[in-house]
Amino acid sequence: ASKVCFRDSASLAGRGGPVSKREAALFGLARSLSQENGDVEGYALYQITYGVSEYLRGRWRSATEMLDEVCGRLLAMRRWNANGNVFAVYALAYRGDLREVRARANRLIADAERRGDLYTTVNLRASHPISAWLAADDVEGARRHVRESMGQWSKTRFLVQHWQSMLWETEIDLYAGDGLRAWDRLGRDAVALRRSHLLGFQLLKVLTHFARGRSAVASLDMLGDAMRARRIEEARKSLRILEAQGLPWSAALAAMLAATIAKASGDDGAVDGLLARAVELAEVADMSLHAAAARHQRGVQRGGEAGRALTEDAEKAMTSMGVRIPARYAGALMPGRWRREG
Repeated sequence: ASKVCFRDSASLAGRGGPVSKREAALFGLARSLSQENGDVEGYALYQITYGVSEYLRGRWRSATEMLDEVCGRLLAMRRWNANGNVFAVYALAYRGDLREVRARANRLIADAERRGDLYTTVNLRASHPISAWLAADDVEGARRHVRESMGQWSKTRFLVQHWQSMLWETEIDLYAGDGLRAWDRLGRDAVALRRSHLLGFQLLKVLTHFARGRSAVASLDMLGDAMRARRIEEARKSLRILEAQGLPWSAALAAMLAATIAKASGDDGAVDGLLARAVELAEVADMSLHAAAARHQRGVQRGGEAGRALTEDAEKAMTSMGVRIPARYAGALMPGRWRREG
């Protein structure tokens, strides 16, 4: 019964939005059953499932703390620990602690490869820890991680791991400054992704459209006027989807994309306010690196002494989180020409 509760509650959490009464009841029942029966493994599985559900709603700190606690306490239970360790690293990546992400990922990958644990290897080498390799300005290393790990993965159908590799190859292209390649990478898997129904999971939908909107903007310089207008409209479609999600972390990404689109559209009068909102919302969502990236672009956009102070402050913050070239990393999260015209 407890396993059914875990499965169903995790499925409900993946849909996102506020916690429903049914999801809360299922988690409560799973916790009660495991505690009443003295089922140590069952209670650990409850904690890991709940921690993953916190991650799926963008509650990065809560997810990290719960997953770290249970994985540290039950080191021997590898069959439950795999998801716990993987999702703790994912949550850390969105909190911006990329030094710790890289250290943990390297340690967990080495252990998984020694044990032949392909699940952990692929889910770390072709997913969110890629942000740490990009932060170290290791573009080729990031590409190699995705390529080599996905070369070992099933190709029979489009799984979440294929979505991850699509997303992070796009992120690599954005960091490398190749917006057209990023746009084309998303297009290559668009049909398979749609048929997979993976975008029914809110987190996947949000991250896909954040990448899609930025890729649309990043590709503009390679396009003629008519195609530029269509591409900006594609970015706006993704923005509308982000704005409809209603969670703090999705609101932060929406604000970042809104500022990026405004700048690309020549709406300089709106850009500073949108950037300020992006900083504020990212800080509320516990996404310090995203906040610093928005602050960096705001400083570049403002120019002058005030702008330089903002940019320097952002660069110090990003460097402390493990980013080697802050301007390049900020440009991947918020692409465009961030200088006020005239």
